[in-house]
Amino acid sequence: SFTVLSPRLDGVALAFGSADAVIVGLDGFGARVVAPRILSAEGNVASSVDLALDATGGAIVFDVLVDVRPEVRALLLDAAGAPLGPERVLLVSPDAGNAASITAFAGGYAVAYRALEVTPPMIRVLLLTANLDEVGRIDIGSATRGTRTTIRASGDGRLLVTWADNDGTETAIRAA
Repeated sequence: SFTVLSPRLDGVALAFGSADAVIVGLDGFGARVVAPRILSAEGNVASSVDLALDATGGAIVFDVLVDVRPEVRALLLDAAGAPLGPERVLLVSPDAGNAASITAFAGGYAVAYRALEVTPPMIRVLLLTANLDEVGRIDIGSATRGTRTTIRASGDGRLLVTWADNDGTETAIRAA
């Protein structure tokens, strides 16, 4: 897994996934000011982690593997990066997915991920309330299996999703 950074009250939050989703508070110079905190509940984080934080709080999203089924979970965070309750399952069976990313959007969040319950896999965006309840979904297009998606929102209300597809012989970088 790789690391992600996001603003945090009085500094920056660093997050990464290994067997757990972990967050570490850093000051403006990159020195640790908050010890690593495990945010996931079951020690089954499979790959990607992403943060959407600002001075008032936000959310983290991460992939888990439940038996053989990949799913995406999220957790609300306060301004310091501490959890505001238990993790939430965003994908209810038969939905399955991984490679999730998150951004603040329209008073809530938008989460992009690889939907794996369809053939071929699909890049999908979930639109969530501020409490992580789904209010809509958008299928962007088909995709191969690959690395984490990245979703970001512009100031004028647009979403940009990027991802890498690998067909076994070459990698293509895609955006929508």
